[in-house]
Amino acid sequence: MRFAGFADASPRLFTRVLILLAASAALPAAAQNPQARDFYQQGVQALTDHQFEQARQALARAVELDPDFAGAWVDLALATYAAGDIAQAEEFLTLLEQPLTLAE
Repeated sequence: MRFAGFADASPRLFTRVLILLAASAALPAAAQNPQARDFYQQGVQALTDHQFEQARQALARAVELDPDFAGAWVDLALATYAAGDIAQAEEFLTLLEQPLTLAE
């Protein structure tokens, strides 16, 4: 899995993302929903292309379809940060810190 945008993130955000990735190791790293996976791929491509608003929209749709998709949450936070909304990026990471509902 590729987490786009790390190079552009602030050191504080980067550190928090690394901690969250380690803490969320039990969560699905890949989408369980094929549509979420498609939106995730679109979002990662947009993030790579520095189209941050498009990335945010696609990644938001991915987490809407698959709320336990930790990788999409991380990239959504990174896209949001890159778009200049640091408070919202922090909020997304806070949501990821909370226990997510895992499928039984």
